[in-house]
Amino acid sequence: MGGEEQVAQRVRQLFAQLLNCRPENVALTPSTSYAISAAAHNMRAQVRGRAVLVLADQMASNVLPWQNAVQHMQGELHVLKRPLAEHGDGIVSDWASTIVDYIEQHAAHEEALDATEQTASNEGEALHKTEGRRVGVVAIPNCHWSDGTMIDLQVGLLFS
Repeated sequence: MGGEEQVAQRVRQLFAQLLNCRPENVALTPSTSYAISAAAHNMRAQVRGRAVLVLADQMASNVLPWQNAVQHMQGELHVLKRPLAEHGDGIVSDWASTIVDYIEQHAAHEEALDATEQTASNEGEALHKTEGRRVGVVAIPNCHWSDGTMIDLQVGLLFS
């Protein structure tokens, strides 16, 4: 094993410990934008006819690959607008609660669609979904690139 390969294996091992996963589940790529493009290409089955959720003003390298994927797979890009909330002396973005609320609302909507689909298929009716698409991919960062706002989904889940 060459020097670079040994270093890569050690990085995988350390990162796997951090994430509590196996080293073979860690991929090393030349850049984040390359990794996101590869993920968007490889996850097209999850995108087909579904929505991909991204944040407003998100780095283009996390938006453009998903735009391409939804265009080719008859999906839809859902862009969450920046939420603003008063906090102490100023206004802050509360991304976590907004993201969790959106996902929960879509989950409830998806359950309703499932019930409608079951009823319609039992009755041999055609289905017309007009209230949006099911979410297939949530492509969000842990930190918003434009202002450094941290997005702590655990906090969002606890307090939503």
